[in-house]
Amino acid sequence: MTSPASVSLEVLHAKPAKPVTTPPLLFVHGAFCGAWIWAENFLDWFAARGFDAYAVSLRGHGTSGSLNDLQRAGMADFVDDVSSVMASLPRRPVLIGHSMGGMVVQRLLERSDPRTFAREPTVAGAALMSSVSPGGLWGTTLHMAMNTPNVLWALAGMQTFGTGMASAEALHRALFPASVPLETTQKYLTRFQTESMRAQTDLTFSPPPVCTNGKAIPMLVIGASEDTFVPPWMARSTARYYDAPCHILEGMGHAMMLEPDWERAATILHDWLTETVSA
Repeated sequence: MTSPASVSLEVLHAKPAKPVTTPPLLFVHGAFCGAWIWAENFLDWFAARGFDAYAVSLRGHGTSGSLNDLQRAGMADFVDDVSSVMASLPRRPVLIGHSMGGMVVQRLLERSDPRTFAREPTVAGAALMSSVSPGGLWGTTLHMAMNTPNVLWALAGMQTFGTGMASAEALHRALFPASVPLETTQKYLTRFQTESMRAQTDLTFSPPPVCTNGKAIPMLVIGASEDTFVPPWMARSTARYYDAPCHILEGMGHAMMLEPDWERAATILHDWLTETVSA
């Protein structure tokens, strides 16, 4: 395990026009991508609504470190990365994790002693968007093997060899519903990358995260009806695990922040932030 100090992390930041007292937002991306996935739409949108919005590229992703850093990285390293960014923020943040990033958030929450966390939580809240469930990748893998085996094989090739092993069509089916034009995927195809095998192994074989600290803070789960990776039943099971509210976005897919209709997902998150976390 390498320390965050040994890797220069890419952190994107959209700053509100006026000083704010709301908690900063720290967005954590999923597998095969980087902080850029939030910068396309979400960061500026939330900054315009009075939130200091940050997104980190986990080591080996985006411009954070190198391919060697990625190959050595496990989930604990990714948690260290997010923790190091949190330490630089002016106030306790709300963590928003997508897909693999959702499990990074869950693992970070369980690190604190529950007795200390109950008195002084290290975060103001957490939102899990199309997140890996507490049970890990087993459910996702089985679901895809039964419903979209071609997409599963394409992603396995991406994991080992990079995006050159995945056709635009297969990646499109993984990320978006049929209603989204293929051109959306073609626009982003070269920005996706290979992923850490060690992290994927952690996601598959590690025991579920302890839910105590997650239940002690405001938490939101967002899923999508057309999600190839995280079907609605899986999002609902995650919400039950943390006693959290769950919203299923009808007609949307896994990469909800990149869809033409992305503002629907952003609005659900914003309303929860203003009603629950920033009230």
